Amino acid sequence: MMKRILLSILLFGMAIFCAYAQDEISYRIERSFDRVFYNSNDPVIDVTVYNRDNYEKHADTLLCRVFSDMGERVYRFRQRYSVSPSDSAQLSFSFPLESGFYKVSIEREDTVFMHANIGYEPERIESSSDSSFSFEETWSGILSELRATPVDAQVIKIKKLKTKLRNIYSVKLRSIGGGEVLGFMAVPKKRGVYKAVITCIDKDEELYQPSGDEREDIIDLVISPRRGWLHKEYYYRTLCLDVVRAVDYVYSREDVDLKNIFLQGRGRGGAFVIAACALDSRMAAAAVYAPGLSNESAVDELKPYDIKNLSGRVECPVVMGVGLDDEICVPRQNFEIYNLVTSPKQYYIFVEGHTPPDIWDEIALNFFKRYER
Repeated sequence: MMKRILLSILLFGMAIFCAYAQDEISYRIERSFDRVFYNSNDPVIDVTVYNRDNYEKHADTLLCRVFSDMGERVYRFRQRYSVSPSDSAQLSFSFPLESGFYKVSIEREDTVFMHANIGYEPERIESSSDSSFSFEETWSGILSELRATPVDAQVIKIKKLKTKLRNIYSVKLRSIGGGEVLGFMAVPKKRGVYKAVITCIDKDEELYQPSGDEREDIIDLVISPRRGWLHKEYYYRTLCLDVVRAVDYVYSREDVDLKNIFLQGRGRGGAFVIAACALDSRMAAAAVYAPGLSNESAVDELKPYDIKNLSGRVECPVVMGVGLDDEICVPRQNFEIYNLVTSPKQYYIFVEGHTPPDIWDEIALNFFKRYER
């Protein structure tokens, strides 16, 4: 059963004081509410106007503007107010919305003193995949080619690192077309069989070494799908297959619990994790943050590699994090992918942008523990 949890939601009423002030007049967002709305609860924004002048009455107009996340104007309305000396007045802006994400601003004389991104019933955002191509005809030959390509893993221990719980290795894997997948791996020093977590980094992330002083019960492999120029027809499919290649390698290790292989990634990395889960059923679960990579204007030859067109084939449980203020992988794109996933799933919406909050790692690990086999 789908579980909807809203975390770290910024309240409009928190610490927003005197964002606009003129002489003795100040404005405050008085009512606190979450920035994502459900169950036909229309957004309500209450603005209190304070007149601290002991002698003069104050009258003016506030403007509320609402835009879709694509910049289309949805609402524009004004409210006139009048405040007696040493008194206050409250204005309420409320508006019905269709499922989606929006930008709201409260203004006075072209001065914006409050703006925020909000959402309404994100699980009802319409999304559809393109079924005009045969998945089997498109992918079976490509996957066979990958399987026929030797992994040719080059794994070298980084001896200069003095770690307590896990040894750190550099990893180089051979993938389809002769390309290389680079990574770093942390392996517990104590002999045993462990669950494995593969992390696919985003395009703006530097490849990093997992810590050797924590997570002593996990084998961590951090990978970077190949970088550099790729023909557009091969871009999506090649990088998706690079993630599958990392799974091939982990699956070949004797110290890995083959029933408990997990994938995670952010942005582009998260999108390729979704695709890898659609192409390979060996994963126990996946965690993605802002997987908003979808080629919506894809020509016919690219449609089989569009992440959105693959998401409906994911079989493992998926947890997704979304940054409400993310301008790189916008929330709508995240949910267009998420809403097509039919396996057990769960999402968290944060106020952050494209970078996950610190709590996201803990959420992902707890999700993996829940679905250990």
